[in-house]
Amino acid sequence: MKRLWIVILAGIAIELTQGYFPPALQAPPLAPAGWTRVTQTALEPIPHEWPETSHAVKAWRATYSGISEITLTLYAMPWSPGSAWDAIQRWRPVPGAMAFSKGRYFGVAASQGADEAALKRFVQAVLATLPRGAETIR
Repeated sequence: MKRLWIVILAGIAIELTQGYFPPALQAPPLAPAGWTRVTQTALEPIPHEWPETSHAVKAWRATYSGISEITLTLYAMPWSPGSAWDAIQRWRPVPGAMAFSKGRYFGVAASQGADEAALKRFVQAVLATLPRGAETIR
């Protein structure tokens, strides 16, 4: 019974401190897999273009030039509710876009001119620059 109370109190403490610790990432990566960042913006207020991002704590949008132009929108998500894992599970595929999550980050890479292989190579390079965590690509 004592262990149950410890677990419950630890869970409450984690939930109460949600949002007090800023995301470790300060900006999207500079040059993933041969693409070069052309523009970068910290988004405020945070756009909720997809229902998956309604709980985002911080967001950035960057445009990259390379084989084709790619726009990356990256969201720092809370641990729960509405975590990056929740977002990637709810994501529905969109033509010309690829979603991914790693740790507490959820992102969408979109391009009109890039094929799926190029988008995947770009996304994998972005994932390599993010802080540690479980990763998923959809």
